[in-house]
Amino acid sequence: MFRLSFIIILLFAANVFFAQSSPHGANLKLECAACHTAENWNKLKEPLQFDHDKTEFKLTGQHKDVNCQNCHKSLEFDKADVNCESCHTDMHQGSVGFDCARCHDTDSWLVKDITGMHETSRFPLLGNHKAADCYQCHNTESLLNFEPLGVDCFGCHSDKYYAAKSPDHAAGNFSTDCTECHDMASPFWSTTNFNHEVFPLTGGHAISDCFACHATDTFAGLSQDCYVCHKSNYDATTNPNHTANGFSTDCQACHTLSPGWSPALFTDHNSIYELVGAHAAIASDCQSCHTDTYAGAPTECAGCHHTNYENTTNPDHLSAGFDTDCQACHSQTAWVPAADFDHDNLFFPIYSGSHNGAWTNCADCHTTQSDYAQFSCIDCHEHDKTGTDEEHGGVNGYVYATDACFSCHPTGSGEGGFNHATTQFPLTGAHLSTDCTQCHINGYAGTPLECASCHQENFNSATNPNHTNLGLSTSCGECHSTDPGWSPAQFIVHDQYFELTGAHAAISSDCASCHNNDYNVKRELCADCHLADFNNTTNPNHQQVQFTNDCETCHSTSAWTPSTFDHDNQYFPIYSGKHNGEWDNCADCHTISSDYGQFSCIDCHEHDRANTDEEHSGVAGYIYESNECLACHPTGDGDGAFNHALSQFPLTGAHITTDCSLCHSNGYANTSTECMDCHIDKYNGAQSPNHQSAGISADCQTCHNTGAWQPSTFDHTTTGFELAGSHFDLQCADCHEGNTTSAVNECVACHRDKYSNAPEHVSQNYPTTCELCHNTNIWEETTFDHNSTNFPLTGSHSTVDCASCHTSGYTGTPQECISCHQD
Repeated sequence: MFRLSFIIILLFAANVFFAQSSPHGANLKLECAACHTAENWNKLKEPLQFDHDKTEFKLTGQHKDVNCQNCHKSLEFDKADVNCESCHTDMHQGSVGFDCARCHDTDSWLVKDITGMHETSRFPLLGNHKAADCYQCHNTESLLNFEPLGVDCFGCHSDKYYAAKSPDHAAGNFSTDCTECHDMASPFWSTTNFNHEVFPLTGGHAISDCFACHATDTFAGLSQDCYVCHKSNYDATTNPNHTANGFSTDCQACHTLSPGWSPALFTDHNSIYELVGAHAAIASDCQSCHTDTYAGAPTECAGCHHTNYENTTNPDHLSAGFDTDCQACHSQTAWVPAADFDHDNLFFPIYSGSHNGAWTNCADCHTTQSDYAQFSCIDCHEHDKTGTDEEHGGVNGYVYATDACFSCHPTGSGEGGFNHATTQFPLTGAHLSTDCTQCHINGYAGTPLECASCHQENFNSATNPNHTNLGLSTSCGECHSTDPGWSPAQFIVHDQYFELTGAHAAISSDCASCHNNDYNVKRELCADCHLADFNNTTNPNHQQVQFTNDCETCHSTSAWTPSTFDHDNQYFPIYSGKHNGEWDNCADCHTISSDYGQFSCIDCHEHDRANTDEEHSGVAGYIYESNECLACHPTGDGDGAFNHALSQFPLTGAHITTDCSLCHSNGYANTSTECMDCHIDKYNGAQSPNHQSAGISADCQTCHNTGAWQPSTFDHTTTGFELAGSHFDLQCADCHEGNTTSAVNECVACHRDKYSNAPEHVSQNYPTTCELCHNTNIWEETTFDHNSTNFPLTGSHSTVDCASCHTSGYTGTPQECISCHQD
């Protein structure tokens, strides 16, 4: 009734302004008759025919009963605001936005689906959050003020984080991101979804009982080493016994997580013994080979297959003395047939060619059962001797014998051939694949057998080490082999350069540990390799004390420690005599830690100064000082004496009878031990040779000794010209003529007269390299080695008189047989 009266009033007002414009504005397109009657403008039709659902704002729920005037404040109906907040006060104070319809509807102001509404937000309500009271989280001053909250769990549950003791989250520094371990959708706080990627729980580790491993209240710091948890399994295992066999404690080398601890797979077996062929088939049956123990099992075939070896009769391995290296003939695929014994290619074709199928048993050819290196051709071919003799008529050297057959018919064919294995130079290793012409460059006769004849270039170009500079032997076989090849080499003459003793002998096969792949660098001093040991030694500190880095003074090659420093005999008796047990540390006497050349006697004996002065009354030059103590008491006893043998300069030779004052001209302290400090006049005055002009070292003891200044003992081998034979007794001037730096090493430089006085030398233009034929012992006894030429003397040639071939001198002699054997 109220709404109708309001409309009448509005219509009445409209009559007043009708002449000007419509009071409802230009947007209302309805005919006036839709609401007004013709009889009375102010009287509205009942019921009104206006359908509010056709507007932008449908009337639903409680809006159906609302008075029009509550929303339409003027007759221009389209001016009414359709937003909720235009009519309804925002009780949430803007904390949830202004879209009321997100939570409310027109039927009731109450929110029907808070959970659903929350799912559209950044914090869906899951698990126990569904039943939580809103005000547990939204606890602002106004209960309807839902200010945005943080969505991280720790913001609400920090109290639980700090209260947790099993495990102690705070002590264990656990992450504050609760979702890493706890499930929001779960109704329970306890968790089973901890991301255990730090140690994946797979296979046998896929357990739900955390405390099976984490027995304490902290879950951090557990070792991931299998052995730490499974030591009891390791110790208790008897098949095989891990402890007795010394198995590795790296469990995963054999065991896996799936299917479990057993069965185990020794996955690294191939690093010890490769399981292939028939061995691979028994890989899971360990005890078929390891009958007693798993450690020290043989890796040689004969270790397991000796019975097979002994029982084999075709051929009889035992009586034939076959090598027990089974794999030379047999393979791991099967014991028989012995397919790997390549008789055709290695020895003689019996499975191919004319001999294929012509024999039934090894003994057919190998008639000597105790020696299979022996074989017979003529035992089969003897019935055809007449025909064979006839076929070989006119063949020089033909003999009806097995060895002769094989020499010319190594493949069993009738074409003949040559078998290098029967010569003085069997082909092995890399030689097997070498082209013939590489060695037989001048034909096949007279080819030298020495390695250097083919490999001189390798020798000359070798730089690591430099063979030429080191003067290594050209007998290549001393270090190299043909199999596996030219390298690696065995340097058997190492002791000629540096003797490998003690701990050095133990690393003799590990060359790189000292040489670092550079074999030209000579490391002759201990410090070349052991400088780090010297620098790092602290008891005493070698660097600070400035000890010599000549390590062998105190240390030996047997071991770096203990050292062999002989303090008693070289310096002063501290392990014997009166001072034994009277000191605890080196610093007791060597009070200056930076200089162990300094020492103190009076620091210990200062308490006895009065008695010492009294005892030395009347002793000339007595001074209560450490150096004076040692000068008269070098052994520490009270007798008093100076023993030069215990000093740093023991007296030997002529020094024994030399007057003390000649050396100790300035007193006994700090006297030099260098030869030059006393003998500089002899050095400067020496004329044969003139030491100064010849630039001879001023280190006198290089050539001289204390026994006698002359003759000197210069080591001539250091010059590269060893004095041997008749050279040994020569005087220096015989060759050097007063100048030690200009002498040459060539023989002809001294022996030109002998060369010139030999007519054949000049007329035949002999080389002046005298050492080719002569030696230093007897000039007339020539030692020319004919095997070093392209015509080695073999067979009957070895006894032929030289003049029989060298009829026109020794140079240009022809090497063709016909030149001597024409007749």
